[in-house]
Amino acid sequence: MNNINEKNSSIELLRIFLVFLVILIHATPLGKIKLGEISNINLGVTYLIYSFARPAVNIFIIISGYFLCDKVINIKKSTNKLLQPILFFLPVLFFYSIISLNENGYGLIKSLLLSLLYIPTLGGVFFHLWYIASYILLLLATPYLNLIIRNLESKKLLNLIFICLLPIVLISSISDFFGLKVTYFYSGPSFTELGFYNFFIFIPLYLIGAYFRKNKVVIKYAFIKYIICSLFIASFSLAYSFNFTPINILSSLLNRSEITRTYNLYEAIFKYNNVFVLMSSIYLFYFFSSLKIKNTIVNVIGKMTFGMYVFHSVILSIVYKVILSDENFLYYPEYLPSVIIIFLVVVITFIVALLFEFIRIKLKEKYDLYRKNNKHSRLKI
Repeated sequence: MNNINEKNSSIELLRIFLVFLVILIHATPLGKIKLGEISNINLGVTYLIYSFARPAVNIFIIISGYFLCDKVINIKKSTNKLLQPILFFLPVLFFYSIISLNENGYGLIKSLLLSLLYIPTLGGVFFHLWYIASYILLLLATPYLNLIIRNLESKKLLNLIFICLLPIVLISSISDFFGLKVTYFYSGPSFTELGFYNFFIFIPLYLIGAYFRKNKVVIKYAFIKYIICSLFIASFSLAYSFNFTPINILSSLLNRSEITRTYNLYEAIFKYNNVFVLMSSIYLFYFFSSLKIKNTIVNVIGKMTFGMYVFHSVILSIVYKVILSDENFLYYPEYLPSVIIIFLVVVITFIVALLFEFIRIKLKEKYDLYRKNNKHSRLKI
């Protein structure tokens, strides 16, 4: 693999693209799909958009592993840097949560109490902050992970990655693809539907980034392979929406009966620890990291992506209300205008989030300058 360094803008360009994909994920209302009421074309296009965007979160962690694996991490400094945009935008998120809940008929007092509850439980408009909570846990683990990485040969590091991936990726992916509850002996949600894996999937992703850093890895046709994996994800999800899981098909053949739904699997295919999502994440990371780009503007915007991520949910919600008041657009006969609307919403949200993060950085710079000048004035006195 070509060596990546901080002067190469390829990774910063990737960060920009990933934030765009994250906004696209949240702008595509997968959770609002009502199977049986949506047309096959609309369903397929929705899955297709979602499939290509899904690797975004995984790649952010791979990038972290690549750049942090050989550094001494100052946990306090790194955590403070993460919390700065959160604390800056948190009041806005809080008040927007109150307004939204109040508009939905909860009443002012109940909206206030629910919004307070949503902050620690990451509910409502705070849902996307689960990533920061999991990332802070990863930061706490990085000194120990880096110690392991430094003392392992490349082959042993690769073996460790496979060991970490085995229980949380391979077994759960088999469960999802074949419709078998191999990870649990009950009829409840499958492993990837529970959501507790987020921090645990971060660890092997971090190690994958470190492996790329320590080794010359070559992946031919990486972007084409990313496209193929994304198409696999969309295809499996669409098939599962119509109950065409291997276990259902086999049961139907043996019993000579119609295929019946056993439980909902189509969303599980999109989980971050699904094997195809993981593979597409690696391919897309490699494709961008192998590019040779040097651009100052890209570098500047790339450093602003975290703040954009923190605040984009509110902006996205407002932009949707302004542009599209009807949330049932997925059920229109023609989906193409809705696809155009989705991308328009994403672009506007991206630009506005970038503007707000730029303003936040400038305000912080002025505040830091004021504190510095004030400190010097006190020393002179």
